[in-house]
Amino acid sequence: MSLAVTVGIPHEARDWTPEAWQTHLDRHNTGIQLDSFDPVKLRGYLPCSLAGVPAGFEFYCDPTSQFLSEADHLWWWERLRLRRFDCVVELVTHSSTEERICALLGGAALADMVGGVFLENSMGKWLPGRKAVRWARTFAEKVR
Repeated sequence: MSLAVTVGIPHEARDWTPEAWQTHLDRHNTGIQLDSFDPVKLRGYLPCSLAGVPAGFEFYCDPTSQFLSEADHLWWWERLRLRRFDCVVELVTHSSTEERICALLGGAALADMVGGVFLENSMGKWLPGRKAVRWARTFAEKVR
């Protein structure tokens, strides 16, 4: 089953770093360890691990206008809400439970770190970062 997590990044946080994201993942005790990467250059698979188990997800970071021009899967109200953000990060997986958990917890922690929003497309969850972390953690505990 495919899963897409979308994170709206506000203008003031557009210079976030993978190192800060990893620190935030650690602070929330997610068990996720990201491989090093450049968020500007990477467009594709980002390996990581979840409690030592190999996992990962596709990673895309685009200006909001570009993302919206390609995002046929979003409802009109989701597109309207995203317009206020500087860029959008999308984490996509088609695979294992571990990869789904990494995408959900990773996206939620990123949204929390940057003060952005978290949208999980298949379930229609649209949450601010802190609430997204709690929701993703509860979801992860149910599916493990």
